[in-house]
Amino acid sequence: MTAFLLGFGIILIMLNIIAIKKEKGSFKYTLENTEKDMNDFQIEIGKLRKEIGESILDLQKEIEDIKSSLECVKVSESHKIDEQQTVDHIIDDNIIESSSESIETMEANIKIKEDREKSEKESGDILKGNSIKVEQIGNMISLGMSVEEISEKLNVGKGEVLLIKELYLK
Repeated sequence: MTAFLLGFGIILIMLNIIAIKKEKGSFKYTLENTEKDMNDFQIEIGKLRKEIGESILDLQKEIEDIKSSLECVKVSESHKIDEQQTVDHIIDDNIIESSSESIETMEANIKIKEDREKSEKESGDILKGNSIKVEQIGNMISLGMSVEEISEKLNVGKGEVLLIKELYLK
């Protein structure tokens, strides 16, 4: 039992020695020693750094306050502008509606007239184009050309050649 107590005591002493050595390398120990070894000019530099940091923080706070107040002003001005634009838009719409009814009527009449002329022209062109195709296909068939040859030569489908052959040429 004595050996056990003696061994236990030695272990405790060794652990304390190790803790003391670690303490000398710790941050707290280094900080305390550095504070003791500091010169007066180093202390003044530290104070100046602290003051500059506080000044910069105050400036940043003031800038944020100015930004927020400007945003509030912009929002209130944009609401005023939006309201004025809405009123102007309503007035413009009323003016446009009254004049646009007569303009729309005239535009519709012009469009109807143009559509009629266009459809008459297209129907005439189609009939002319069809009669030319029918004549060409008829001539080629009378010459003894095959449906494939006619479709390749005229650049039309075989079905169209067959249709013309069956409907128009009989």
